Amino acid sequence: MNMQKNGLLIGSALALALSAGVANATVQFSDAQFETTTWVTETISTNGTFAVSQSIGTGNGGPARAIDITTGANLGDTVAIFSRYGNTTATRYEPIVSGAINSIDLQMDVKLFSTSLVGEGPEIYLGLKQGNVIYRAATGFDVTPNVWTEALHVGYTASDFVRADGAAGMPDFSGSAAPVRFGFVSIQRNAGTAFTTSSQYDNFCVYVQNVPAPGAAALAGLAGLVALRRRR
Repeated sequence: MNMQKNGLLIGSALALALSAGVANATVQFSDAQFETTTWVTETISTNGTFAVSQSIGTGNGGPARAIDITTGANLGDTVAIFSRYGNTTATRYEPIVSGAINSIDLQMDVKLFSTSLVGEGPEIYLGLKQGNVIYRAATGFDVTPNVWTEALHVGYTASDFVRADGAAGMPDFSGSAAPVRFGFVSIQRNAGTAFTTSSQYDNFCVYVQNVPAPGAAALAGLAGLVALRRRR
């Protein structure tokens, strides 16, 4: 009788612990290899030219994603591209499976290797794609010349993003929303003259702070029930 009672207590405690564990969670998407089969380049605007490649041995500890951009000759000419991570189900976030998104954190290393116009370089932003729409964070980072620096921001919410095409709208972070893919947006604008830059990106990491879907809690409760039965 005591063994059965203890088993019930242990099983219930485990179920509660597991349920508490999924009350909030972190889902991570990261890459430090930047293979061309893993990263997809999508053009947002191209008043100029760009070239993207995997650069072996020049990153901050390994390979890097190298992006060379030349703006157009007219004032206001802009090159904007979205470097999207992943092309499989495992590299996208699915709210209907994993739950609503509370917030998103970005951590990535960036370096400006060269520029033909002193003091000018691209800006980078956390980017995401939902459906056929690309969004970027409203605020970004300058790429620092000749030194690896960390682009770090904690706590992006849906209202921190704008459509990359300039139209109105923001992403849907609800639990019933369409899948989301992550990456970063590079933007380089003509600064009164055309100019060329070469920049690199390494150690890409996005953390999704979420509230797991109801099914996850149900699975946690099931796990506790299984543990109880095994104990008996």
